[in-house]
Amino acid sequence: MAAVRIHKVFISPDGREKVELFGPKEGLYGFRLWQRKRKAWRRMAEACQHDCYVSLSSDAGERVSWLRRLRSYELEHLRGLTFEYALYTGARFGGDHDRCVACPAKFMEGDWPNVLHIGYVTRCRIPHGSTDDWVWTWVCDKCFSDLRDEMQWQLEETNQPAGN
Repeated sequence: MAAVRIHKVFISPDGREKVELFGPKEGLYGFRLWQRKRKAWRRMAEACQHDCYVSLSSDAGERVSWLRRLRSYELEHLRGLTFEYALYTGARFGGDHDRCVACPAKFMEGDWPNVLHIGYVTRCRIPHGSTDDWVWTWVCDKCFSDLRDEMQWQLEETNQPAGN
């Protein structure tokens, strides 16, 4: 996968801190923590040590507690990933249902009201200390369309839905 180019700023709900995510810079991703003091932003910390964007977003979320609570930050681990347009099956994706990562839409097999059967899916790495968890992550058609450009999402050429 190609390196995801990023420069993103998140401001705390109280407006007193901001986190700047950036990279790659000399092959590494990093973040800066800023605090507002007397109407000016002052840099409090900087780290540029992550070899991938997923690792950076996880580490920044662990170091800055308010960052994990921002709705806009919840999707950051998916930035720049490639998705497949697929039919949901429990046998392939494990479990009896999944939800869109950006809205409450539900994916599952069977004819149930308000349930989606097809959508965009990717397998992504969620770092946890010294180990990584790999999970399937689903996005519904509307959310994929709304967020694709902002999140730098790609679509596998072999599995595009009709009309794309």
